[in-house]
Amino acid sequence: MQRSLINQRDVILKALVAKDLEEAVASLGGIEFGDEVAKAVTIYNDKKNIQVFDVFLDKILYQQLGRAIRNSRDRDLMRLAGMDIDFYNILSIIRGKFWGLDEEQIKNLIVTHTPSIPKDLLGKMMSADSVKSIFDEACNYAIQRTGATNRK
Repeated sequence: MQRSLINQRDVILKALVAKDLEEAVASLGGIEFGDEVAKAVTIYNDKKNIQVFDVFLDKILYQQLGRAIRNSRDRDLMRLAGMDIDFYNILSIIRGKFWGLDEEQIKNLIVTHTPSIPKDLLGKMMSADSVKSIFDEACNYAIQRTGATNRK
């Protein structure tokens, strides 16, 4: 454990003193979240939006939270954390669409689907043509799930 922490510290220090972003990403490639860092940089280089890094840091947090919760097998905790993951996923889809990301880039922001929001719904939201369409998909799902009728 101690050796692992020292190695991680060394990798982080190497990234912090890198001469540019590409060198920092290359040095982080060997750590557990190196792939996520590389995806964030790819999107950043395309869109020049620094907020992308914040979203990917949140993604890493929610991935770890999801793993920890699944390992605990506590149903109440799963339900509570699942709601948080659902909110993250929906917000990430909205952000991605707002930033002009393509569907594949938006998929890279998603943690995982949960039982409360099916994978096909996330797919429909990611392929929606606008932020409004994302909300329409969410509303249609909520209406179907509750059995309510849409009264416009």
